[in-house]
Amino acid sequence: MAGNVESLDGPERPQGSRVSLVPTPTGLPSMRVRRPQGGFASLHSQHDPWEEACRFAEAVELPADTGLVVVLGLGLGYHVLALAHRLRSLGRCPGLWAVELDDDVLLSCLQHTDLGLLFKLEGARLLSRRGLGRLRDLEESPPDFGVVVVRHPPSVGLAPQEYGAWESGIDELAARRRLKGRAPGLDRWLLGLTGPPVLRVREACRRVLEAGPPFGETETALLLLDRVHRYE
Repeated sequence: MAGNVESLDGPERPQGSRVSLVPTPTGLPSMRVRRPQGGFASLHSQHDPWEEACRFAEAVELPADTGLVVVLGLGLGYHVLALAHRLRSLGRCPGLWAVELDDDVLLSCLQHTDLGLLFKLEGARLLSRRGLGRLRDLEESPPDFGVVVVRHPPSVGLAPQEYGAWESGIDELAARRRLKGRAPGLDRWLLGLTGPPVLRVREACRRVLEAGPPFGETETALLLLDRVHRYE
């Protein structure tokens, strides 16, 4: 399991006063986290966290081309485990990544929840805020490899901009993979460029413009993609 968990920097530290477990009538604890602006947010039902998690998992739409599901926000992991159970029941089993950007929440989950069912899925990963670079692993996936992003609203509400960066990164990679499938010559312009996908596209566009017209199908597609990202 250790190879599937993005490690936390530094030694283990206690849960701390900003994260606390709250008992519920069903026996499974809920979690509350102090908001940066003050007050607390409950990450799970305070009555029946597992029933809530099952409803969450059943509501996730899984198109036929789904190859990976990325859940933004872990909390105590109930909704991720319920989703892992649902995915295992399918004839095909997409991969499942869970992303938790609050180190205290992640540590608390690892201390109190058995995530074994998650790691029975091939390619399952649990990623911290230092795991954004793992998105590069998706770069060579075929264009028809669908990635479904699922928000856990209470968790995302604690860090909307940070989770938004994950969504943007996944969207950009998906657009690039689709473009590569439709314009096989794209690698000629993107080869060797580094940095976030959108910046690589913009650098490729700069080189296209420097090379000048006439623009072929690949060059036109790059310029249009850059325009969409800038003015959408």
